[in-house]
Amino acid sequence: MVRSALVAVTLGAFDELYHDRDHTVVSAPPLIVQVRRGPMTLASLNLIDRRIHEARVRTVSPGARVAFVSVLEEGAPVVDEDVRGTQRRTINAMFEKADVRIAVVVVGEGLVSTLQRTVARGVALTSRRARIVKWPEEASAWIAPHLGVGAAEVRAVIDRARALR
Repeated sequence: MVRSALVAVTLGAFDELYHDRDHTVVSAPPLIVQVRRGPMTLASLNLIDRRIHEARVRTVSPGARVAFVSVLEEGAPVVDEDVRGTQRRTINAMFEKADVRIAVVVVGEGLVSTLQRTVARGVALTSRRARIVKWPEEASAWIAPHLGVGAAEVRAVIDRARALR
């Protein structure tokens, strides 16, 4: 009987891809984490998308498993319809290019956070490869098995990205 060896997988080196007062995007290949504290504009979405694409080209082979976690901090405003449409197209393109899982963490319990989760569900189009959650722990637990890493490792990257202000 042949047993397959368990291979320890770890995330790649932490890299800050983009940072301004409203957004932080980091990579620990094959994980990308975006934190949004302020408004999302088409200009910022396009810039963030370009940085993510550049990072994926540098660090992820075609067909590889990739994960994207987006954290919407409590109080982050709901995006307008133009941005939502572009987000939808961006997400669909991500699904076409790689084996991607997306977790959107909408932090908070208030009315704005509830509205954000509703909007995020609409953008994600109820894909089985996307989840909308309230807490980073939920995102970490869902993303980790897809990448073959521990939930604590995913959570550490999320926490480090959130700490960059």
